[in-house]
Amino acid sequence: MILNRLKYYPSFSIQICISILLSLIFYSCNLGFDNAKAPHYLYFKNIDIKTKLLSEGAPSHKITELWIYADGQLLGAFDKEKPVPIISDNEVVEINIFAGIRANGSKQDVQIYYLLKNINFNLKYYAGRIDTIDAVFSYSENANFVFLEDFENGNIFSLDLDGDKNTGISISKSEPLSGINCGKIILNKEHNTVYVTSSAEFFQLPVTGNYTFLEIDYKCNTDFIIGLTGKDPSTGKEYSSDIILLTKKENWNKLYLDLTSIVQNSGLGLYKVYFKSEHDDSIEKSEISLDNIKLLYLKK
Repeated sequence: MILNRLKYYPSFSIQICISILLSLIFYSCNLGFDNAKAPHYLYFKNIDIKTKLLSEGAPSHKITELWIYADGQLLGAFDKEKPVPIISDNEVVEINIFAGIRANGSKQDVQIYYLLKNINFNLKYYAGRIDTIDAVFSYSENANFVFLEDFENGNIFSLDLDGDKNTGISISKSEPLSGINCGKIILNKEHNTVYVTSSAEFFQLPVTGNYTFLEIDYKCNTDFIIGLTGKDPSTGKEYSSDIILLTKKENWNKLYLDLTSIVQNSGLGLYKVYFKSEHDDSIEKSEISLDNIKLLYLKK
């Protein structure tokens, strides 16, 4: 009933709103909000990573946000080029910055990427000041690289499983993301299926819940699958499972594929990575480009 009255007497509703607003202002002043400190802002102009090229591969990344802590308290996850307000009663504030990624390419799975080392520094607090800094990350000392494949000096994905020797991953100089080479899969109506895996060697992964990821840069005009073949060391039996279906991407994209729970739940320990795809009949030639493939886990 009150809402109906306000609808028919607009001037009365305005008076109420003004009274409420004045009350809030008076209340906030009594609480001392007028004496609150102005924030010290951090403005992150650039986000990047640096790597040891031979042992860690190219500095490719897709860090989507920064998780920022001030004196141990999480301030939130912030996008690039959005000022981050720091409010503290301390003259010096300890700042910790973690790289945030979208695991498995999902906007619903945003998490800290612990395979990159956090950035830590002490901030001299000045109310109202804005500091512009670059966030440059590096891999953690505890990041163990199981393999790197950038197709610069070879190609470990050489084992053909589809029976067609014309549909593997070849080394190509056509538009690599980094370096001079990338991996290329080309399919057409005559040679329309690819199923290729890493060579005879199985890679060992920990089954104790270590943070485990496959990083890969790719672009494609057809869909393709990334999967794992696991091997039971005691029996020699192999088990294959498709992990993710990647859809068409016109430009280079980076994927962080979270394998942590998959490896832990399987308990097999020995693995190969494979790629599968079929030709898209709506186009003349299906192409998949791959670069900077890294399988790594965090040592405990």
